[in-house]
Amino acid sequence: MSQAELAADFEGKKGKKRTEYILDVDSHGACSRTASLNWLALEVGAVRREAGGPKHCLHRGNKVVTREQLSRDLCYNKEMNSNLRYCDEHYKNTYPCAPGVAYYDRGALPIYWNYNYGEAGKDLKVDLLNHPEYIEQNATLAFQVAIWRWMTPIKEHQPSAHEVFIGTWTPTKNDNLAKRVSGFGATMNVLYEDLICGHGDNESMNSIISHYLYYLDLMGVGREEVGPHEILSCAKQVAFNPSVSSSP
Repeated sequence: MSQAELAADFEGKKGKKRTEYILDVDSHGACSRTASLNWLALEVGAVRREAGGPKHCLHRGNKVVTREQLSRDLCYNKEMNSNLRYCDEHYKNTYPCAPGVAYYDRGALPIYWNYNYGEAGKDLKVDLLNHPEYIEQNATLAFQVAIWRWMTPIKEHQPSAHEVFIGTWTPTKNDNLAKRVSGFGATMNVLYEDLICGHGDNESMNSIISHYLYYLDLMGVGREEVGPHEILSCAKQVAFNPSVSSSP
C-alpha cells in the first residue's frame, strides 16, 4: 500500500485530514522495532484495524452508521452516547478530574478515565486532563494518543497491545489458564477486553479480524504470516480486566 493510498484512506470526516498520521507513525519508532518489513506491515495493519472498522463505529453511538462510513472505518472521533464522566477518585491526588469534564472514549483507539488521559497527556506533553477535547479537535494528536494507547499497558504488570502482538510478552501460568496467547487476538483483549473477547465466535470480533486481513491484503502481506486462527481470535480468552471492575 503506497503512502498516497494510505493518505487517501485517512482523509478524515468533518473537514479534518488524517494524512498527518502517515508521517507521525514514523516518529514512534518503537512500533517499527520488529524483525522484518513483514512484521512491520503486520503491526501497521493491526494498528490501522484497531483504529477503525465496524466495532469502532458501532461502539461509539446510537446514530445510524452509513455504508460509506463503515467502508472508510473512522466514523466518530468520540463516544456519542455516554452519560458517564469516567472519573476515578482513587486518582484524585495524581490525576484529579477537572470540574465539568468527562473522560469518555475519544480518538482513534479507546481511551477512558481520568488517569489514562492524565498519563497520555504527561507522556505527550499535552494537558489532556483539563482539555480532553483536544483529541477531538486535532487529528495528529488523536493518532498520537492512539499510538500511545497501543504502546502503553492499560494497567501495571500487564502487557501493551504492542507487546502481545510482537511476542515480547511472556504469558504467566494464569495467562495460560485464561487461554491468553500472543498475537492479534490478544491485542483485542488488551484494548477491548470482554466487550469483544471470551464470548466465542461473535460478529464484532470476526468483523475486526476480517478488516485486519483486508488491510494486510492492501499492503501485500500474505495472510499466512498472521498464524493460525487461535492466534487471530480471542474467542476463548478471559479478559485481562473484566468489566465487573470499576474501570478498564
